[in-house]
Amino acid sequence: MASLKFNIAAICAISAAVLLCVRGESCTAPSIQSSVYTTDDSTVTTQTVFIIQFNVTCKNNVQGLNLYAEMNGMTVPASQVAGRQSYQVSFSGSHKSFPSGQYAVRIFDEEGYGNLKKAQRSGDEISNVKSIATIDVGHQGASSGPWVDSVLVASCVSSLLVYFAHSYKTSLQQN
Repeated sequence: MASLKFNIAAICAISAAVLLCVRGESCTAPSIQSSVYTTDDSTVTTQTVFIIQFNVTCKNNVQGLNLYAEMNGMTVPASQVAGRQSYQVSFSGSHKSFPSGQYAVRIFDEEGYGNLKKAQRSGDEISNVKSIATIDVGHQGASSGPWVDSVLVASCVSSLLVYFAHSYKTSLQQN
């Protein structure tokens, strides 16, 4: 009987310790600085890629946040750079699904991410879910390269050179 009481007490103590360690803190008054890369050339790529790297500074100095990003209904976890409050997220899709324009990348903490998933499950409007920040991404679009391939231009120029050289040689031989 004493062994059973000890096991229950140990389980309760371990559960309480886990709950204290797992509790997530919210970032108050976040300040975010970001840099963005988007695909600008589609001649050698099959997809458009958005890479957003951002630094987060919280007024309450919270460290090690679990952050998530949402863009156009796609949600991804943010990867944290080891030892820093720097994060990175990336999105990819076909060139047609990401035409040129402005895109809003919304950043969520754990509480906001939970609210976002709840809104998605219940069919509510996800734009009503509060994010801790929004990063605006200006995408110029992915160009498909020059209209005329350089190999074609080189072939035409070399053909013209051969024609003129042959014509000049023929006119010299006739005189």
